Amino acid sequence: MNNINIFCFTGQDGCGKSDFINDIMKDKKFISKGNIERLIYHTTRAKRDNEVDGVDYYFSSKNDYNLVPKEKMMEFRSYYTIPEGTIYYYTILDDIKDKHNLLCVCSPYQYESYRNWASINNIKNNDCKVNLFNIYIDTSMKLRVERRLEKVDKDEQILEICRRTIQDNTEYKDVSKRLAEMCNPELCNNTCIVNNDNLDDYEKNLNKIKDFIRMSISDPH
Repeated sequence: MNNINIFCFTGQDGCGKSDFINDIMKDKKFISKGNIERLIYHTTRAKRDNEVDGVDYYFSSKNDYNLVPKEKMMEFRSYYTIPEGTIYYYTILDDIKDKHNLLCVCSPYQYESYRNWASINNIKNNDCKVNLFNIYIDTSMKLRVERRLEKVDKDEQILEICRRTIQDNTEYKDVSKRLAEMCNPELCNNTCIVNNDNLDDYEKNLNKIKDFIRMSISDPH
């Protein structure tokens, strides 16, 4: 049986999810011994200046999205954004095929969809078991907004930060009603929580996350 472990980095916008994943992926010894890859999903939104196609996301058109049969998707979501209108995010099943340990930035609804899909897959599929792990990055709203605002200067960008902050707050309140274990390790052994308010603790938190991943995949060292 092939096991696929998906480590979902969750937390509200600006908490530092991508920073932790990027730094883990820089540790070539760790990811090589752990057979770790980044799960890259698809989006129709425009590529930002610091992003690389095929590394951060697969950037596609809305027409590309419409051409993918829904049964070939693990999950899909749509959002209305201030600069672009409606955009789509989606995960294609072939992107996890034959993988072992995957890291991904994950929204609450995306996490819930992954969890539901994994449950159904594990019942139907005897050849491949999917294990879902949650790494929740807890950061205060004030610090998250301040850190995001430091990187922008246009009114449109500021409004988009406000929109995403409100959206994330709504999503987490909604999903936590159904998945209380998402932000509570006492309710689920598959959850790891770090607090990213104090950046002086970043390295300690990074090592805590790596230890959690290491133990979850039977120690790559």
